Amino acid sequence: MTAVREIVTLLNKGEIQAAIAASRSLVNSNQDSAEAWLVYSEVLYTARTFGQASQAAGRAFSLSNTTNIKLNLTRCLASSGEIEEALTYARQLALEQNLNATNYSILSKVFTNAGQHQEALQTAKMAEKFEPNNSTFLYNLAMANRACGKIGNAINYLNKVISFNPKDWQAYKNRSDLKTWTDIDNNLIELKAILPSEEESPAGYVLISAAISKELEDIGSYDKAFMYLKEGAEARRNQIRYNVANDVSIMRSLSHYQDEAFLKDALAIDKDIPTPIFILGLPRSGSTLLEQIVGASPFVQAMGELPDLPQAIMGQVREKYAEHAIEKKRLPELSTKLDFEKIGLDYMGKISARGVKGGYFTDKLPMNFLNIGLIKKVLPQAKIIHIMREPLDACYAIYKNFFGNSHPYSYDFEELAAYYHAYSDLMKHWSNAMPKQALLEVSYENLVTEPEMICEQLFEKIGLHWDTKYLLIENSGIATNSASAAQVSKPIYLSSVGAWRRVKNQIEPLANLLDT
Repeated sequence: MTAVREIVTLLNKGEIQAAIAASRSLVNSNQDSAEAWLVYSEVLYTARTFGQASQAAGRAFSLSNTTNIKLNLTRCLASSGEIEEALTYARQLALEQNLNATNYSILSKVFTNAGQHQEALQTAKMAEKFEPNNSTFLYNLAMANRACGKIGNAINYLNKVISFNPKDWQAYKNRSDLKTWTDIDNNLIELKAILPSEEESPAGYVLISAAISKELEDIGSYDKAFMYLKEGAEARRNQIRYNVANDVSIMRSLSHYQDEAFLKDALAIDKDIPTPIFILGLPRSGSTLLEQIVGASPFVQAMGELPDLPQAIMGQVREKYAEHAIEKKRLPELSTKLDFEKIGLDYMGKISARGVKGGYFTDKLPMNFLNIGLIKKVLPQAKIIHIMREPLDACYAIYKNFFGNSHPYSYDFEELAAYYHAYSDLMKHWSNAMPKQALLEVSYENLVTEPEMICEQLFEKIGLHWDTKYLLIENSGIATNSASAAQVSKPIYLSSVGAWRRVKNQIEPLANLLDT
């Protein structure tokens, strides 16, 4: 179809809204065309409207069940949180004999989205087998190895990616993050040589600056590391539109609408379903470390950072208020008027699709600290653990991380401090509004300095048997797809405690803002 080529051209130009309008017109004129619905689905997927993309993909699949259409449906389902269906189709497709490298690469991403990292690794290997010199497939293979704890393999594949595509800036950044570099084993000469100007490549400038900063810090060159860190952070902040006041307002609204009276009545506890252990707080506060310890128990499945609860909540919001434009600032108010039982059932259904059938499981999405009120309301059997760090260490760790499109408050000291204060106030609200022991608190500093005592007490509160062997996180073999994948391959260490003191003078403005 000529119209299809025009839509592809619009996508290549980045004209997403025009592509959506053109593809919608195409399906309106070709209601029985699988190709038209496939294109419409692909455009919606590119626009990250995954629920609508799934619906369009389902319509295409009802008209034709070719491999490409089934693959497209599978990835849309995985991205929209419909895990059970996505995994069913993905596992069927993985057994087919006519797949090509691109097909396997798509399946690898689906398995990654579903938290099935071993299956993601196997399908990524198949993609590389067909096209061993494809940098995209090599990159996916590197990330699958990282999630499975195969750090050496991940670095080797990232080196291959860089050799084939010297401007894959993300590959350099991920490589720098994957180990602690030394004076004689680092990439600093290479990184400084390829650092692009901000004008040449805004993304490249940010990512390579961050990579240089990380490796300079590893070798103890803290002042120079901070210089690159600050320049990269300032550049990234200039690239995004963001107002921290909006996030602060939402956190205050949560305290207002989800008050003690709202939290008083919860659903009845169903003892026959698995028990979630939510590990939450600010990013870079130790949630991955804590999950590795808790997940070492044979009675716990470590599931990593799951999008399932936010998706279940937003699914309910869209279902109930679909006829209205949903403004983000209204979500705290709307959250008190939802079908709470349906949210709980939807969440537990997603968990079941991921392979959890009984006992305990972890959900360590840090940003669920925003959802504590709803967790208490809809999942009364859940254990909630807030892991926290000393304010300056917490904020410095966030500032150093470079989160891509998430956590936009993290690149500016004033915004970072404002967000931290709002988060701290919200956590105080949850603690005061909920029954005693409903919200368990763990200090990262105490966890790494007195791990046995802290964990024994925590396990008792959760209702689990404690064994000191759970502290051997380097032997856990628990897959993780978080930024902390490299750290958990090492024994528990103390070097991150008080890390801000290495750049005390440079970090002083942030310290002053946190004290106010």
